[in-house]
Amino acid sequence: MKLILETDRLLLRELNINDADSFYKLNLNPNVIKFTGDSAFKNMEDAKEFLKNYGDYAENGQ
Repeated sequence: MKLILETDRLLLRELNINDADSFYKLNLNPNVIKFTGDSAFKNMEDAKEFLKNYGDYAENGQ
């Protein structure tokens, strides 16, 4: 886990494959999707694949 920032009440870290369940459920919410510009994941495997291949950290840094 790459930690970016931690306070008493907040832990900010990079996404990882262990976040797939929460990430999948979050993207089922139409109020979230309308602001991301993405479509909802079809299933949990899609969420895992997305997280495995998420390249923004490498491309853009923290």
